[in-house]
Formats: sequence, structure tokens, C-alpha cells
Amino acid sequence: MDLVAQLVIVLGLVIGTYTDLRTREVPDWLNFGLIGAGLGLGTLFSLLSWTWQPFISSVFGLVLGVIIGYLMFYAGQWGGGDAKMIMGLGALFGLSVARPLSFEGLPSFIVFIVNVVIIGALYGVAWAVIMGFRQGRLLRQAYMRILRQRRLVAYRAAVIAASVLSLLLAFLVKGLVFRVTFVAFAFIIFFTFHLWVLGKALEQACMLKRLPVGRLTEGDWVADDVWVPRKRFVSVLVHLRRRQEARLALACEHDAWLSLYRQLGWGRCAAARERRLSHRHVKPDEELLRLACKGFSGRLRIVVAEALRGSKALLLAADRESRKEGKPLLEELRTRFRYDPDEKYLTGPKELGITHEQIALAKRHGVKEVLVKEGIPFVPSFLLAYVVTVLFGNWLSLLF
Repeated sequence: MDLVAQLVIVLGLVIGTYTDLRTREVPDWLNFGLIGAGLGLGTLFSLLSWTWQPFISSVFGLVLGVIIGYLMFYAGQWGGGDAKMIMGLGALFGLSVARPLSFEGLPSFIVFIVNVVIIGALYGVAWAVIMGFRQGRLLRQAYMRILRQRRLVAYRAAVIAASVLSLLLAFLVKGLVFRVTFVAFAFIIFFTFHLWVLGKALEQACMLKRLPVGRLTEGDWVADDVWVPRKRFVSVLVHLRRRQEARLALACEHDAWLSLYRQLGWGRCAAARERRLSHRHVKPDEELLRLACKGFSGRLRIVVAEALRGSKALLLAADRESRKEGKPLLEELRTRFRYDPDEKYLTGPKELGITHEQIALAKRHGVKEVLVKEGIPFVPSFLLAYVVTVLFGNWLSLLF
């Protein structure tokens, strides 16, 4: 029976590796098929053995896979396909809770997850090195361009100062242990900063590319803000209200307590929870204006406040006056609140991937290309981690 589950895992990982390397996508039919196969096999094994243990094990494995998948997805480390696949693998591996947890008796799924973390890190470094060699000239240009950025000059100076100070302390203190510690600390500070810059340069040189809107798929990571033309003018105050309403709707959709109250039919508790969420996410107009006028003072603040609730002409006049003070109003609104009088914000790097509706809207408004970040195909590391798990088993028991 366990052999059947293992064969399904191997088949799913091979297909997922092929599609991920070829298209950078893992199809939903494969991931949901793995989840269904895991729960289905767990149910079948329970019926044949007259015990609930196989089914409960599949459910617990799926739950752990969901937790890990969501954490990695919202941390920006995995795409949606990778997260869904780990859920399906969790359902197939199962997570037995019949015996006390110990290093000698760790479930195979937990050992597999540990192998994914270790092998995934090595795999990511190897992939980055290969891409860096292939795009060496672009990588060097991006590296130097990032180092010259104005906001990084101060950080770079602080890193150099901290490293030099640590080296000086290494010569002043007594004791070999303290000297080695300060020298190691100096090198860690210096190289950690430059490794971070190298990672950013690698992303810009090797992972960013422009795709035609027709080739976009749901979940693609957009690397630059996408704007579409507005049909009619919307004041800044109305725009901020709509942003609040959208944020409130998203909070209500993902709030566990509100969902529980609605499913149980507790209308009064649900209404109280909605009021609490509304109080948290919806601010009065005066507070919105005060937030939008932050950074402006004196007469200019009054002009900006009037423009934020007024017409396009007032907004453009306030922008001209603010530019004389060195604080362009429209640039500030575009950066802080994603607002432009002529364009409407569609999606950007802070979103969790582009949606079907956003792709359709971009096509409708004539957007030609979108800058996307092409992630590393991570499913092959799952396959390598599975091979290590099968060959070496619970190697963690040898360490403890």
C-alpha cells in the first residue's frame, strides 16, 4: 500500500520537475491531483485496514503541507505551484501521530522537509552561480549600479566603518578567542552586505524580463508597477477611501474569526467582528487628509489639502506650487498611495502575483508588456530531496 503512494510521489515529482524546468509553472491539475490522490489513498487504506490511522495521517500531512506552503509563499520564497505541490506531497507522505515524536522515529515527511530546506539552499546557490556566469557582464553592471545608489551609500559607509572598528578592537583586546571573534565579526558584516547586493544584482541581471501580456499566467511575479489609463478623474480623497475599502474587504475575506462566526451562524458575533475590522482599517476623511499632507507645512499644506479633495485643475496647480518647494506632490502621491490623476494602479511588486482579472484588464487597456521576475524552478530540488530521503532515510537520528 505504501509503495503505491511512493510511486504516485515519484510520478508527480518527475512531471512537476519537467514542467517547472520547461515553463516555470507547475500545473494545478498535477498539484490538486496529488492532494486528491493522497486523501483518496488514505481513505482506501483506512477502509482496507479497518482503522482511521491512514486517513488521519494523510489529513495531518496535508495540514502541515498547507502551513509550510503558505509560510513560504507569503515569505516570497516559493511560487503558488511550489506551495501547492508541498501540500499534495504532505497528503501522500502522511504524518503519523500514533507514537511519541522522537529523532529516531521522525515521520518521513518531516525528514523530507528538512532535506528540502538543505538541498533547496544548495540548489538555489548553484542555480545562482550558473546564471551569474552566463550573464557575467550584466551582473557586474547591475552590481556596480546598486552600490552607487544614493540610499546605499550611507549603509556602505556604515558597514565599512563597523568592519574597520571590529578589526581595530581585535588588535586592542587580549586573548585569542576575543581576537578571532572580532576578526570574524568584521568579515561577516562586510561580506553579508555585499552578498545581499550581489543577490539584488543577480535578480536584476538574470531574473527580470519583459513578457507580452498574452504570455502572462496567473501568479506571475510582477517586478514593476503596472498602470492603466483612467476613464474619468477620481480625487485623491476618493482614491484613499477606495483603498481602505479594498483593504477592509481583504481583511474580512481572510479573517479566521469572522469566517468561523459566519459558518456557525452567529450573526451578532460576526457583525461585532466586522465593526472591529472596520474600525481598524477605515479612517475618517480628516485623518486621511492629514496622512496625505504629511511632509508639507505652512500655506503649502493648506493648498495641498484643498487639492486632495478637489478637481484635477486644483491638483495640478498644487503640484506646480509644491515643485517650487522641492516636494513634487504628484510624485509623492504616486509613490506613497499609488495615485495618479491620469492613470490607475493595476498591480506591482508588493502584490502576491498577478491575477486573471488583472491580466484581462491589462489587455483591455492595451498594455503591451509587463516586467516580471522569473523565479528559480524549485520543484527539481523537491525531487532531489526525495531521492536523498529514500537513500539515507532518517539521517537526523545519527546526529542526536
